[in-house]
Amino acid sequence: MRGRILRFAFLLLAAIAATAALGPARAEAMLADKRVLFVSSYHLGFHSVPKQIEGIRAGFEEFLQGGTQPLIDVEFMDTKRLGSAIYGRVFKESLQAKLDAVEPYDLVIIGDDNALDFAIQERDGLFKGLPIVFHSVNNVEKAKSLDGDPQFTGVVEILSLSDTVRLIKDLIPSSKRLYVIGDATPTGRLNLVQMEKIPSTDMPFEIVPLSLESMTHEDLALALGVLEPDQPVLLLSAFRDYTGRSRSRSQVFDMINANLRAPFFHPMPFVPGDGPAGGRVVSHYEQGRASAGMAARILTGTPISEIAVQIESPNVTYVDMEAVRKFGLNSDGIPKGSRRFNDVTKIAGLDVQVIWIGALFILFQSALIAMLVVNHLYRRRARIALKQSERRFRDIAAISSDWFWESDENMRLTELSDRFEAVTGDTAASRLGTSHLDYQDLDWNVSNATDWENHRAQLEARAPFRNFEYARIGSGGERRYERISGTPIFDDGVLTGYRGIGSDVTEEYERRNQLLRAINEADLANRTKSAFLANMSHELRTPLNAIIGFSEILTGQLFGKMENERYLDYANDINETGKHLLTVLNDLLDISRIEAGFVKLDESVIDIRQMLRSCARMLGDRVTEANLSLTLDIQEDLPALYGDETRLRQVLINLLINSVKFTPSGGEITMRAALAGKGGIDIEVMDTGVGISQQDIQRVMEPFQQAEQALSRRYGGVGLGLSLARNLTELHGGEITVESEQGSWTRVRIHLPAERVRAYPERENDDSLSDAAAL
Repeated sequence: MRGRILRFAFLLLAAIAATAALGPARAEAMLADKRVLFVSSYHLGFHSVPKQIEGIRAGFEEFLQGGTQPLIDVEFMDTKRLGSAIYGRVFKESLQAKLDAVEPYDLVIIGDDNALDFAIQERDGLFKGLPIVFHSVNNVEKAKSLDGDPQFTGVVEILSLSDTVRLIKDLIPSSKRLYVIGDATPTGRLNLVQMEKIPSTDMPFEIVPLSLESMTHEDLALALGVLEPDQPVLLLSAFRDYTGRSRSRSQVFDMINANLRAPFFHPMPFVPGDGPAGGRVVSHYEQGRASAGMAARILTGTPISEIAVQIESPNVTYVDMEAVRKFGLNSDGIPKGSRRFNDVTKIAGLDVQVIWIGALFILFQSALIAMLVVNHLYRRRARIALKQSERRFRDIAAISSDWFWESDENMRLTELSDRFEAVTGDTAASRLGTSHLDYQDLDWNVSNATDWENHRAQLEARAPFRNFEYARIGSGGERRYERISGTPIFDDGVLTGYRGIGSDVTEEYERRNQLLRAINEADLANRTKSAFLANMSHELRTPLNAIIGFSEILTGQLFGKMENERYLDYANDINETGKHLLTVLNDLLDISRIEAGFVKLDESVIDIRQMLRSCARMLGDRVTEANLSLTLDIQEDLPALYGDETRLRQVLINLLINSVKFTPSGGEITMRAALAGKGGIDIEVMDTGVGISQQDIQRVMEPFQQAEQALSRRYGGVGLGLSLARNLTELHGGEITVESEQGSWTRVRIHLPAERVRAYPERENDDSLSDAAAL
């Protein structure tokens, strides 16, 4: 009986052991033939991406306990550097082409917010039916909304802003104000929103935002330069300013270090010595590892809807002790468990005799064993580190769209990674021994002579270089374009060669050339249209002048009085309509000539006072007939202006005609001229007419546009006046702006630049219309 029990127990233990051993083996078998696509929002050189890839590899390795991992491909959206809608479409087209060409993927891993937005957009398109696991997503609400989704799950990246703020206060207890830097990227905006959501009970500072949504990097540098040493700064994000220009993280750190006298903190991982004094930082490695664990569970049969979105973000506190010492920060405020860098540990208070006795004891009793153990451990660690480093870089190289290269001191290629053949289609053997410098004289090269000269100067100076682009001839005789970056290799101070990475940018150049051709074709079509309108206007004016002339003869009854007065009325109608049509054709001709580039200014020194008075006199009859008042308000001692007086008169008359047309009886029109605050001269035409709605102001500046269809029917016209005025003003280097309140008033301001201001020519007094006189 006892023997049977023992045999049963033995069999049970064996079964349990076999089951435990079968689990990883079964998982490995299920994942070995799987294909995973990782879509990163950024590029391989961005600081977080290599850590994310490393974490993904580690996550699969932990799940499989060292077994064969699934195939992982990586695609980079590169939105941190490019970030344009055009490139988004290009990326989609490129990915579509790849998905059509390769075997189907079993799962998609998404890195950061831009890639998640793309995945959501393509859930029923490129990624239809594919499970999608995201990580490093800052938009918490969007991530929460995907919890329980049959296609999405993942892990959220939440900055520990409250913990970082608390760390700053503990290190600088006396500070009352915290300057927070944000930028115009989606992640930067989300970070600022999270900052604003910190409860007032957890916020010991007065927050002063420094946002690149309203300033440039240069403006930020000036703002940081005036801060006192006891005014800390929290850097959330400063990659892109409101002009769209981007800077790398190292460039941002360099800019802050060069201008800021106070400590700054950063809630993202950083390298000790880069500048940040500390922060509660996000671990991109842990983000990738967590998403890979979820992906492995899905690929081995767990429904994605049963894997909840992970809201907890695994963060850790960094403190640079060098910054603590430099700025005299309160080291007692450093939380326990923090990761300290540049720490100097001092051993004090120990008895010297005890130390010597212990040292002699270790020396004589365990010296040999200790040396052997230490040597073995160091060698073992070195082998492990070397193996891990080699595997890490091989993994990254295998899934990257770039290749690695090495050359001798003459830039002749000596090594090319396997990715070269996969990316370019050329064999490595065909390129070894050649140099990109051999392609300088190609007629269709993308880099000009200056670029090549600067590049050769870098090589002669043995300096690193980045993103040098050149054209070459492929193995099939086709044109190919490549971009390379490299750094010199030295052996005891002697240059032995260069090594770096290369990219094939042929498709990028082809797309760029297609875009340029489309732009040129559109420009040609526009010029052809303008030339056609100009020619047609000339053809129409010839018979129209005859119609106007003959109708004037009829209205003047030069050949005798008309017996029927109705014929005289008809002749008057023909004459007025012909003159109106001639005005429209003249405006149309002017706009066409300007767009076609045919208008040349006949410039001279202009007496502004006389010009405005002349325009007022010309419109005097119309103003009187409309029962309006016209007032001139000209600044005393206003200087003269250099420009085309005929064209400027045309601008003012068009504006005055508009004011007369759209101002009800009894209204007022005012023309003003004065020196502008920013230099130059401002001329304004203001009326108390029907006004323009805010949404129509920009539209009325375009040809053939009026504020509303109702106004067009009521007041007539084809909508050329303001467009022509703007074009003629811009020919003078000026600008025209419109301000209005619908139903109340309209002001049109013409600003002419300071370089057109001249001293007044000598003139006789003209008192025909005083500056303050009203018609």
